[in-house]
Amino acid sequence: MRQFLNIFIFPILIIIFLSRLNEISFKNDLIFFLSFFYIIFQIPGLFIYENSYKNMVYVISSLNVIFIFILVNLYFKKNEYLVFIKITFLMLILILSLNYRVFVNFFLVENSNVFYTYIDHDYALGKIGPRSTGTSRSWLLLFILSNFIFIKFFSKQRKIKICLYVICATVILLSQSRTMIFILSLFIFLNYFYEKKFNQIGFFKYFFHYVGYPLLALLLILLLKTNIYVKKDNLSTAIKNNNPAIIIKNFKRPIDPQTISSGRLKDWETILNLVKQSVIFGFGSQGDRFLINQSASNGLIYALSSSGIIGLFFFITLSIYCFWLVIRKLSTNFLKTLNYEDYYGSVVILIILARSVLESSYAVFGVDWIIFYTFINYLYKFKFVDDNGIK
Repeated sequence: MRQFLNIFIFPILIIIFLSRLNEISFKNDLIFFLSFFYIIFQIPGLFIYENSYKNMVYVISSLNVIFIFILVNLYFKKNEYLVFIKITFLMLILILSLNYRVFVNFFLVENSNVFYTYIDHDYALGKIGPRSTGTSRSWLLLFILSNFIFIKFFSKQRKIKICLYVICATVILLSQSRTMIFILSLFIFLNYFYEKKFNQIGFFKYFFHYVGYPLLALLLILLLKTNIYVKKDNLSTAIKNNNPAIIIKNFKRPIDPQTISSGRLKDWETILNLVKQSVIFGFGSQGDRFLINQSASNGLIYALSSSGIIGLFFFITLSIYCFWLVIRKLSTNFLKTLNYEDYYGSVVILIILARSVLESSYAVFGVDWIIFYTFINYLYKFKFVDDNGIK
């Protein structure tokens, strides 16, 4: 049904888009024009090679988002546009709610690696559950979007804000995604300057709230689960002998004993070697899965494998331009008065840009794609074009 709706609305959006073409400004929608050409160049490879035509749905879904936001920019004012941010917030809540089995199984099943790997049962409607990096990304974005939408409430109820953060950060740590733990660290570092300037919080208090509490919660959860599945005598002996290995032996993320790598480097090497066969056009949407039957786990490599060197050019241009917009907004306002909308919106973009280094992220249609364009369009339209104009 979801795919049918995507296909059904596509020609309708094209007709509306073409009927309003004379009202559309290239300058005001530059981001979407760059994205449009990046997506368009994912089509040729589908017909040149034996990639599945079903992957056209990713192209159509991506174009739907582009057309919707271009049309929205013609009619929606700032307050009206906020409905899209609220929709992404509800989308994250739905995704995390449907993934509840992972959290239940973490306590009910002795082997806790379901927190890291795919769950082996239905997520929703027959789908396999998201991996740890996707789940932990959703938790971090959920916290940031909560602050964006409920800024007035959290300004008065800081304890509730910290409690929500501790929950989100603890889940990220339990998920054992090294990518998201690194991104969480970047968020903690950047967020310190915001909290210091506008909430007058000292370094040690901030460190304890944003680092100490999650680590303490993580330790308590691991001890709780260990107490459930390890015999009391063994647990007492472990604590008495100060042997943490016994306490956490069942909570290690599964890795190749020969290497600490997750296998991404090998995948990247394989894709780069295979993509030489079609370096101009790539292999079409989902080109990475066509070549190696799994995600490229890198935005640039996904773009190259799916849309070739031409599509990669538009993707790189888009990424650099968005990064420049965000850095320009942050650096300017840190010297003056930083608006919470500028800050949280920019942080969302930086998180997704950083995630694209080790995941396909916004290079392919999905949660990152929707959230990325929702917020970059918000910053671009209401913070650059409408407020100051593009210089």
